[in-house]
Amino acid sequence: MQRSVWSLLALSAILLVVGAVHAGWRMSEYARHPEYSAPASVQLVTLVPYVLAAAVLAAASLWLGRRPR
Repeated sequence: MQRSVWSLLALSAILLVVGAVHAGWRMSEYARHPEYSAPASVQLVTLVPYVLAAAVLAAASLWLGRRPR
């Protein structure tokens, strides 16, 4: 049981890192070609699905960790 809790927390952390890299890549694309992409502040919207998925996984790990054995 404890192993699945840590696995879910690790997966949520990985999702946040992937989301940050994706948003950073989108912002660097804007810096190189501002005429072809949205402003950098709009690119932060790409983080939303990653943050939501990580929050769901973290909540699931908390729920699994608090269940009676």
